[in-house]
Amino acid sequence: MSLEFAALNTKVSNEHSRQYAKNGAENYQRIKEEFQRADYSIETLPRFDPADHLPCLIIGSGPSLDDSLPFIKDFPGIIFASPSQLCILEKWEITPHFVVAVDSADSVGEEQIPGHDTYGMTLLTNPYISPKVLDAWKGAKRYFQLVDSGNERFLDVFPWIKQGFPVAGSVNNTQVTIAHWMGFSPIILAGVDYCFPGGRTRAQDYRKRGPYIFDPKPLDMCETKDGLTSASPETLFYANVLLGLWKMYGLPLVQIGDKGACTEIPFVQPEEILQPIDVGGPTPEQIEEIDKTMISYGMFAQVDEAGLGHFSWKERDLEQAVLAREAEAIAKARADEWMRR
Repeated sequence: MSLEFAALNTKVSNEHSRQYAKNGAENYQRIKEEFQRADYSIETLPRFDPADHLPCLIIGSGPSLDDSLPFIKDFPGIIFASPSQLCILEKWEITPHFVVAVDSADSVGEEQIPGHDTYGMTLLTNPYISPKVLDAWKGAKRYFQLVDSGNERFLDVFPWIKQGFPVAGSVNNTQVTIAHWMGFSPIILAGVDYCFPGGRTRAQDYRKRGPYIFDPKPLDMCETKDGLTSASPETLFYANVLLGLWKMYGLPLVQIGDKGACTEIPFVQPEEILQPIDVGGPTPEQIEEIDKTMISYGMFAQVDEAGLGHFSWKERDLEQAVLAREAEAIAKARADEWMRR
């Protein structure tokens, strides 16, 4: 299993790195001219003290989004979405504050953004995004750098964009890291399931046929087996990255519903998002469960003194992590024995 996840990560990173480099070259002149007019970096956005407990909602496309939609319009905080949810949110008359786009594919600018009024929304994206996304987006935008994606050699091409975020596998995981950087607390996940309960791969969605006319899309279904986590290797990869982020950053995470792949993250009922939610980072017991889960899938997240860290997928790194834990347990047992003398 560890080799499967390592191969998947390498494949995805290599594919996106090449496309990101091509997109960055095409976007250079446009972005340079934008910054000559005004500062378009994400650092111009307000940041908040986590102690103020300003909540935010991260919207994914998983089945639990359906349970959340009746309450999102009255949510007393900030809403993050991605271009793939613009249709369903418009159907429910919900305007997200931030729309995060990181996918390098042209389809986001060709299919997901056109036809939508983006007034009141701010696009958060990187300079390596598809040029067609920048063509299609007519509202405000702010840029951030992507780090740890193979783009490091291109960072000096855009010296005006200094704040960066790690590539986190999926747009939802990137949204979580941005929300944490901005100081939101708690960070509530709606539709961020990485799992297919009952075989459903996503929430009910709508196709826009005209300015104000929507048709429901048929639900996508996948085969599931009783007693097994109904998720693909790719979605489990993203789920484990989310667990690693939760551990490394000490994120104040909660999720709506208890049917997602990240069963370690505490959950709330949909209506509870309208009330204050008091949640801190993961407890030591939860961190232990995170490590067990990630190692079982061939992954590990390390925390360093600054509170941040890195992911490991290599089998050798996993062996080192297991040995370190065994050594820590032996040392603790010896210390306890010494104290009892």
